[in-house]
Amino acid sequence: VYNPDGGTPWLLGPPSSATAPSLPNVWSSNLGGEAMDIAEKYLISPAIYLTNGNSAKLTFKHSYDFSDLTGFDLEYGVVELIVDNSNTQVDLGSYMDMSLGWEEAEFDLTPYMGKIVYVVWYYLIFTMDSGPRPGWMIDDVSVTVQTVPTGRIELTNNLINYLLYKRPVK
Repeated sequence: VYNPDGGTPWLLGPPSSATAPSLPNVWSSNLGGEAMDIAEKYLISPAIYLTNGNSAKLTFKHSYDFSDLTGFDLEYGVVELIVDNSNTQVDLGSYMDMSLGWEEAEFDLTPYMGKIVYVVWYYLIFTMDSGPRPGWMIDDVSVTVQTVPTGRIELTNNLINYLLYKRPVK
């Protein structure tokens, strides 16, 4: 975890509600649901080498409530990918408003095959009115690499040529 503002970082522990997909623990930007007004937090995966296949995907389950409680709140989450230790990140998806309970997210990582990647969950809140916030909870993270067979279809004769000309085309 990286926490540039010095506040409470992402924590791993039991969620405030017992409805998480896999108990006992989830990653949470605000595990206890405490009052927050300003926070910036990063949850960063270990290095992942995408190899031994031709297709890769990231999946995870998450629950969030970034509702604007005062009309002036800024709260959101972004899933990013850092590729080959570069300073450039790729935004995979962003989240605002609220989820309908636990939802599954899936992202195609195939364009990054053969590279080392880090998955980053970035959370930001800025509000003038500090209050209890549920934040963002992450669970069941997986990166799957597989080999999807590819092939080639070659059409040498077709039905229309036979019906029109009564002979196969060469």
